[in-house]
Formats: sequence, structure tokens, C-alpha cells
Amino acid sequence: GCFHKDSVSIDLNGINIISNAKIETNVVGSARFSVSQDKNYLLVKSEEKIKRLKKVNLKQPLNFHIFINSKEYNYTFNIKNGRILYAENCTIEGDLKRINTLTITQQDSPVIFF
Repeated sequence: GCFHKDSVSIDLNGINIISNAKIETNVVGSARFSVSQDKNYLLVKSEEKIKRLKKVNLKQPLNFHIFINSKEYNYTFNIKNGRILYAENCTIEGDLKRINTLTITQQDSPVIFF
């Protein structure tokens, strides 16, 4: 949730997933962007396009190097702790300014929106 035409670049274990893509969440909070892996490929779905990339070794930690509007973030996840990652880039209102912060939640069950 909370993406508003943000410029996003993501590398996963040294593999470029997306570069400077404009990501926007819809009214229920899901973006038209996802990454999954089948038996043969890492699949990146953006809008109506599917990009097939080299598979990632899921027995190793997943190291994400992310840029959102030129701000850098680094995250590491162990897939044993959950197969679903949900990202939010929300604005936090402070006393003197607004701060955008990226939060990634890891879980086993799919996200359900009402």
C-alpha cells in the first residue's frame, strides 16, 4: 500500500528485478507488480508484462537492495519465516515534516483485502 507513482528499483541477490518503475497502489492497497518463482524462472509481473529471470536459490537469504524515489533501503529475509512479502511505502506525519518510510512484512498466509 501507500505507493503513489513512486519510482522503484529493486535488486534481489544481485539480480535486477525492476529499474525506475512507477509503482502505484490501487484503492484496496495492491500494486500491479509482483515477483514469484516457479520451477524454472523468477517471474516479475508488472502491469500486463511478465519478465522471466534466473531463479533465486531459496535456501539462501533473500537480500533486497531497493531504491524508492532515490532513497536507499536494504533488507534480508529468510524464506523459512514466510513466503509472502508485502511492502508499504507510507507517509508518517511528524511535528515539522512528512517522512516516507518503507516497511516490508513477511508472512506465510496471503493478504486478504475487504
